[in-house]
Amino acid sequence: MNRLTVCERHCLSFAGEQTERHSMMSKPRCRADFGNINEEPLPPILALHGGLLELVRKLDALGPSPSLTDLAHTMKASQLTTADVAPFVRTNPQSDNRAPVVVRKHYELLVMTWLPGQASIPHDHDGSICVLQVVQGEAAEGCYRIATDGFVDLEYEETVRTGEVTAFGDAGVHTVRSASQIGETLVTVHAYAPPLRDFRRFVPRPSEPAGKRRPTSDDAPTVVIVGGGFSGSKTAAQILRRADAPLRVVLVERRGAVGEGVAYATREPMHLLNVPAGRMSAWPDRPDDFVEWARRRHGNVHPSDFLPRQWYGEYVRDTLLASAADIGGSANLSVVFDEVRRVARHPAGGWMLHLEGGPSVRADAVVLAIGHCPPADPIGGKWTGPRTRFIGDPLRYAFTLVDRNADIALKFCSAFARSKAFCPCASFQSRRFLRIGRSHQRARLRP
Repeated sequence: MNRLTVCERHCLSFAGEQTERHSMMSKPRCRADFGNINEEPLPPILALHGGLLELVRKLDALGPSPSLTDLAHTMKASQLTTADVAPFVRTNPQSDNRAPVVVRKHYELLVMTWLPGQASIPHDHDGSICVLQVVQGEAAEGCYRIATDGFVDLEYEETVRTGEVTAFGDAGVHTVRSASQIGETLVTVHAYAPPLRDFRRFVPRPSEPAGKRRPTSDDAPTVVIVGGGFSGSKTAAQILRRADAPLRVVLVERRGAVGEGVAYATREPMHLLNVPAGRMSAWPDRPDDFVEWARRRHGNVHPSDFLPRQWYGEYVRDTLLASAADIGGSANLSVVFDEVRRVARHPAGGWMLHLEGGPSVRADAVVLAIGHCPPADPIGGKWTGPRTRFIGDPLRYAFTLVDRNADIALKFCSAFARSKAFCPCASFQSRRFLRIGRSHQRARLRP
């Protein structure tokens, strides 16, 4: 069986701000996530041989910010043997043993040895991603859910056999233990990026009497929507509007407001919509909804007007809240201002979502409405000079701006410059032929 299904199991990570840790989580922070730390000096690179030496060379070549997918594919391709790691295999009757192989600025590689029955405590990786390969024996990786009372509950365990690879994102809580049924020593190779400096240890829930079931706050099916911009907010509103049975909708947004996203978060009134107000209703069956909302809030508005983007973000948020208020008792909406750091498929069905600061969430369905990733730097390493005059964000004024849609960027920047009595020397580059669009003018709408 090929266990390198990283994107399906562990690879959905999202960047964002740090939030407050749960008050019941253990406070001590440790250098390593497993027991004994081998204090012997690291061997010189020339002392490595075989597959382990080749693995180190490939990891070095990944660059300063390797992704979880890159690490996993590199580890899987190495196909390490016990002979490759033999100099680093050392048993310890007191605890599992970790032997560093190399420590770089952007990653570290180590070999761990586990006697039968030895296991790590429930822990996270505090921002480091991890890839593990079993070289000998059989491991069991446990996935835990962070509960609201501060304990962690074991959701499931998966077996990782000799030669298989498993990957763990930079959030969530897990354990690794030796699961051999024949008393075989477990040997694993771990790659962390960046090097694992700290981690949080958690307390598993004490055993409960047989037959006792912990009450749950809501047994209704749960849909989690990751991202609270236009797509996420309108998906939530449509689900709530159509719900005809008990349903729980959880909208997770890392920013401090829903409905806006990147497109409508601007506070600059000169940033206008690209489509007339009469064509911007959030409801297909109520085509005048946005115009009517704008008239109630801002007075005389014509369907052919190009309205500020900020208004539309407020409108999307109002439609979501109105949908939540109109559903009665059949469904409910929860908005969580946090960041999803990991999404993992649950063997029993559904998904587990691990958040940056709050408790984990079990979901029957997950919608990823995370918008567009930041644009890639078109210059990259080709330019080593100063970059103070380069800004790649089309929603900010810039001296030099490279954007996929230079037409819209030009409108935004020129409008901003006019409103601030500021006249920069701006140059625009487009991957396609630059077509300068006409200014926002009233458009004749079809009846």
